[in-house]
Amino acid sequence: MVNSNAAWLSRRLSALGFRVARHVVLPDDLPAMVREFRSAFGRAELVVLTGGLGPTVDDLTRAAAARAAGRPLERLPRVLAAVRAFWERRGRTMPEANAVQADLPHGAAMVPNPVGTAPGFAFRARRALAVALPGVPGELEAMFDGTVEGMLRRAFPRLPSVAVRELHLIGLAEGEVDARLRGIAAPGGNPRLSLMVGAGVVTVRLVATGRTAAAARRTLAGVETEVRALFGTRVFGQDGEDIADVVVALLRRRGKTLAVAESCTGGLIGHLVTGVPGASDVFVEGRVTYADISKRRLLGVPAGVLARHGAVSRETAVAMARGARRRSGADVAVAVTGIAGPGGGSAAKPVGLVWIAVCDGRRVRSGELRLFGDRSAVKQRAARLALDLVRTTVAPRR
Repeated sequence: MVNSNAAWLSRRLSALGFRVARHVVLPDDLPAMVREFRSAFGRAELVVLTGGLGPTVDDLTRAAAARAAGRPLERLPRVLAAVRAFWERRGRTMPEANAVQADLPHGAAMVPNPVGTAPGFAFRARRALAVALPGVPGELEAMFDGTVEGMLRRAFPRLPSVAVRELHLIGLAEGEVDARLRGIAAPGGNPRLSLMVGAGVVTVRLVATGRTAAAARRTLAGVETEVRALFGTRVFGQDGEDIADVVVALLRRRGKTLAVAESCTGGLIGHLVTGVPGASDVFVEGRVTYADISKRRLLGVPAGVLARHGAVSRETAVAMARGARRRSGADVAVAVTGIAGPGGGSAAKPVGLVWIAVCDGRRVRSGELRLFGDRSAVKQRAARLALDLVRTTVAPRR
C-alpha cells in the first residue's frame, strides 16, 4: 500500500529544493516514537511528523515530540480558542476531550488547520525544524499549502532553485521503463530521476536544481526532451494528469463524444471520465452490461457471438463497442470485458485476461490484455488501458 501522505509530501518538498532522505512508519508506541523523533531531530534539518494529533489516547505525536525535544507540553489559550471555534462554526459544542489538541511543546508555533479540528505545530529541536501535521490527507495538504510552504521558504532561504516534471507513461512495465532510462539520467544525478507506479501508469519524475530558476529549467528541459523521444506516444500526460483528463480534453478539442460499455470494470471507466470537470461536454452514456443477457439486450451483442466465443473474447468486445456507439449515437465508443478474479479463470482464459475495443465509425481497434494483481488492480489497469486505446484512436497521427 502506498503511503499517500509521504508520497505527496516528498513531491512537494523536493519541488522546494529539499532532498527527502528517509520515511519512517511508527506504531502507536510512545518510547519508540520518542527514540525515532530524537534521532531524526539530530540528523536532519527538516523533520515532518504526520498523524497522531487527534484527541484520543493513541494520538501520541504531541507528547512524543515534546519528550524527544526535552520540552514540556503546555496548553495554549490561542490554540484552544481555534479548536473551539471549529466546533462553534458548525453549531456544536466542543467535546472536552478535544482540549488536548491545544497542548503544544513549549515554544512551538501553531500551524492553523482551516478544514479540521487538529492544529499542527512547528518548533526547533536540536538541528532540525520540526513540523507536525495531522494525518488526514485533505487537512495535511491544506495546511502545507496555506502555511507550511511559506514557513519553509523563510526558514531555508538558501534552498537551490528547482524545476520539476512528471511524465506519465502507460502500457509499459516499471522494469522496462527503468532499463530504457538508464542511459539518460542517473538516480543521484541532476536532474534526479525516480519512478512511481500505480494503476498501470509509470510516472517518470525529474527534479533539476540550479543556481537560478532559469538554470534549473534548462537542465530539466534537455533530459525531458530525451525521455519524451524515447517513449513517444507511451507518454500520455504530465504533472498529475490522469488518462481520463487527457481523453476528455482530447475529445473536446476534436469535437467528439464518447460512450462506454463495461463488463468486468463495472462502471469504473465511466466513473473516471465523469470525475473530470467538463466531462458533460463529451460523455454521452455508460452501460454496465455485466451479464450476457444485458450484453444482448442493451448492446445488441449477437447470441451466436457469445455462444461461439464467450463473453471474454475479442469478438464480444468488438460487438459491445459497436453496439454502444450505435445505440448511444456517440462518435466513439469503448468496451471492456474480462476476468478480474480471483475466481472464474481457466487455462484458456486465465484471471487477468481482458479484451478492450474502440469503435469510431471508421474502424474498430481491439487489444488483448494480460493483467496481474488483485481484483481491484485488474479493474483499475483495464479501465485506464481502455481509455488509452480511446486516446490513441482519436489522437491525430504524428
